[in-house]
Amino acid sequence: MLHMVKTIQPTLLLAISIRNAYKETIDESKISNYKEIAGKGISATIEGKEILLGNQKLLDEQNINNQLIEESDSLGTKINVIINNEFAGYLIIADEIKKDSKKAIASLKNLGVEKTLMLTGDNDAFAKM
Repeated sequence: MLHMVKTIQPTLLLAISIRNAYKETIDESKISNYKEIAGKGISATIEGKEILLGNQKLLDEQNINNQLIEESDSLGTKINVIINNEFAGYLIIADEIKKDSKKAIASLKNLGVEKTLMLTGDNDAFAKM
């Protein structure tokens, strides 16, 4: 079911990550009521089930009991999965550093850029690797 969410809004990082991992044809006719919840996640109805994918803020807003959620030591961003208002698990997604990043930063410095920053939605531990 989760693999179907990704076709509706391909610009979302989560959607792209799921699309890349799934690699099969998706039956979009089974997906309805797709919505992006700004800063929190996404929702959709898939095969009649209400699906939420998002962060802790989304769980809190929806009053989802998350006492069963284990803290993850995995590097990356945890995306909670809710099916019909019940916690079902989570996904860990992470950005990959591009092969040419070091060269790009060096080029910027050669152009006179004194300070560069990395912007990421991943957790601090992963970003500092």
